[in-house]
Amino acid sequence: MEELCRADARWDEETLEWVGLWPLWGYSPESFARAQRSFAAAGEVLAAAPAVAARTLGPAGAQRAAALAAAWAPEARLAGGWGAWLRRRGHAEVDRLGEHRWIARATSGPWAAALAVMGSPPPWLYGEGAAETLRRPLTEVLAVVGTRRCDARGASVAAEIATAAAEAGWVVSSGGALGVDTAAHEATLAAGGAGLVVLGVGLEHPYPTKNIPLFRRLAASGGAVITPFHLDSGASRYHFPRRNAVLAALSGATVVVQAGIPSGALSTAEHALRYGRRLLAVPGDTGCALAQGPNRLLLLGATPLVEPRRVCSFVSSPTPGAVARQLALPGLSSADPARTPSASPPPDGPGAALWEHLSGTPRHVSELVALSRRPVEEVSLLLLELELEGRASRVAGGCYVRSQGGDI
Repeated sequence: MEELCRADARWDEETLEWVGLWPLWGYSPESFARAQRSFAAAGEVLAAAPAVAARTLGPAGAQRAAALAAAWAPEARLAGGWGAWLRRRGHAEVDRLGEHRWIARATSGPWAAALAVMGSPPPWLYGEGAAETLRRPLTEVLAVVGTRRCDARGASVAAEIATAAAEAGWVVSSGGALGVDTAAHEATLAAGGAGLVVLGVGLEHPYPTKNIPLFRRLAASGGAVITPFHLDSGASRYHFPRRNAVLAALSGATVVVQAGIPSGALSTAEHALRYGRRLLAVPGDTGCALAQGPNRLLLLGATPLVEPRRVCSFVSSPTPGAVARQLALPGLSSADPARTPSASPPPDGPGAALWEHLSGTPRHVSELVALSRRPVEEVSLLLLELELEGRASRVAGGCYVRSQGGDI
């Protein structure tokens, strides 16, 4: 089964029938996947009797199918039936891809496992540029995100992070917004790296329009611009949270540079945590509104990125404490036996009781909240302190264990 569909290398007629239905269906991956599991062909979805549709698609899916059937029945009859009509629409969609654009199956190919964490991933990813960007290991894809209204420091830090990642051969990903995202991708191109932009609109309507030249340069320089939305999808406030979910799923780690509260960057961070991806945040002045988002994430257990140029070390290292020892930071160096976990007594103060609940078996934050009977904000802060001391380690799925240097 081919992973990619191009204008000059098309999928089979049955798949193109589904491609023809997707733009009509609206962005509802869960009900669309249910339709694909329940019917052998897309045309059968629209031809199904109301009772059959309700039983197989559920009330919402059945209502969607009925509305489409009522709206498009005359055209379908002229085309020779639902199947022929949808296949024609599928071919027309592929015709519009042109030379450098493609459609990728979200359920096959190297990217399928990354997207599977979403539960209901979009059926397709539309893309322009190098599809090989999606084949890179998650450990080599770093999302750099933040506010559209970053200050000079935010732009500089984003550029520094992206430059370090690009020079290490990693892919730098973002939502392609103004501000932090733009600074990161300009630096990626300057360093000769590959960028991945996940849009919240269709490829025919790239947004923000001011960044269209940047998107074209990224796509022409070994990177890619992708979207889970069909070609003609316009901007909608509902699209961007869905875009953020795809961005977080396709990135092995996410760095939040600057962000207010609330913020789209924090939406990406939330998805990253939910999917078990590594989350980093750049600490900022507590009096700065643009630092509120990253500082909040630090309280909730994100890894502090205190050395932007060493971002790859921070991402690759299992714990912030390990990074601190690697970099020999003052007071946290392995040369200071008083701060080395293997030489340290058990912690005292509020962290001691929480530390007693940790062992070699991973425990989720919610479980630790219940065991310690403390608020989640306090537990998250104590876990961060234990991490910085090298006494606890964060593992996949938002879980924590005692670090190997501590007594278990």
